Amino acid sequence: MLNGCRRLKRGAGGQRVIVTSMRGRLDRRAPSLPVGVKSNRKIMNSVETVLAFFEAINRHDADQLAELMTEDHVFIDSLGRSQRGRETMRAGWLGYFALCPDYRVAHDDIVQGGDSVAVFGSAGGTIRVYGELLPENQWQTPAAWRIVVHGGLIQEFRVYADNKPVYDILAKSAKPNAQ
Repeated sequence: MLNGCRRLKRGAGGQRVIVTSMRGRLDRRAPSLPVGVKSNRKIMNSVETVLAFFEAINRHDADQLAELMTEDHVFIDSLGRSQRGRETMRAGWLGYFALCPDYRVAHDDIVQGGDSVAVFGSAGGTIRVYGELLPENQWQTPAAWRIVVHGGLIQEFRVYADNKPVYDILAKSAKPNAQ
């Protein structure tokens, strides 16, 4: 159970957003920059950062995704495998968008506590097989994400989802071994 003050808000799409803070308010403090370094980038709170990340996913904007990541960003998939680094993940998102060109995420509930944000919703799309997007290769599954935000950027993005629908599509479309 999360400790601290909780506030229920409605997001732009009507979804419930539960904002929690150990001090009873959103932490909107900007991180300190090294002496002499100036930034014009608006520091978003954790929930705003996550919503911007989800919007970039749905636009398939790998460059915007990378801009929202820390340099040492970590992506952890639903099997616990991790990929590290902003540029590694920029390439990873580009590859995934090529595999699933209509990939989308949706959020129903968002819970924030400190720098951690939990998102509950769904993910889906169509797996491209041999260059084609066939209706039988569409999938959608409930999903959850745990996101750690540091200084207005995503430091860790962890996915919790059942990937069986995707694995089933890939397995049935695998080319038979040449004999």
